Amino acid sequence: MALESTILDNIQNLEDVDSHEEKLYKILEVYMNVFPVKNAHLFRYSPLGFIGEGIIAITCHGLIHIRDIRDDIRSLPLIYSALYERKAKYCSGIEYLKQINIKYITTSNVNSFLATPICFGAVPIGYICTNEFDEHGKISDQQLSSYTQFGQHVGKTLEKTEGNGDARLLSRREMEVMKRISWVGKHQRNG
Repeated sequence: MALESTILDNIQNLEDVDSHEEKLYKILEVYMNVFPVKNAHLFRYSPLGFIGEGIIAITCHGLIHIRDIRDDIRSLPLIYSALYERKAKYCSGIEYLKQINIKYITTSNVNSFLATPICFGAVPIGYICTNEFDEHGKISDQQLSSYTQFGQHVGKTLEKTEGNGDARLLSRREMEVMKRISWVGKHQRNG
């Protein structure tokens, strides 16, 4: 219960951040301060095409942009499962090798992976991935529950975003998909 209180206190501070970009950075900063992790990679997710796109990451090298990462998450079973069930998922050892695409296996000493979904209510809109942890050993079900709660609280905070910044919540690709859906719908009604 103390961890949930810590999560809530830290996430409430996110509401005071003005810039959407700064808010995304602060989400990862809070995540790394609350949990025993050494890195955090933030992705947006579009359920329209099962596409996960990198935004930013905090690693031992500092803040980096990961916009060149774009995948159909159906090819990444652990991430797909986390988003579909809206629950944090963890794997290690041989399961790590089975679940994660080889391009995400970055160094030989990494053998575990955690995916934390971020949801607007019941709709997953993003996720945080971690593959380096402060403490060695398996993550317990109770710890997974805390990661899940973190993603839910972050989603609620992002849902409260108001004003002109809302337009920036969609990537160029998401805007393109929405325009195409609108175009198809318009032509079906007229056809």
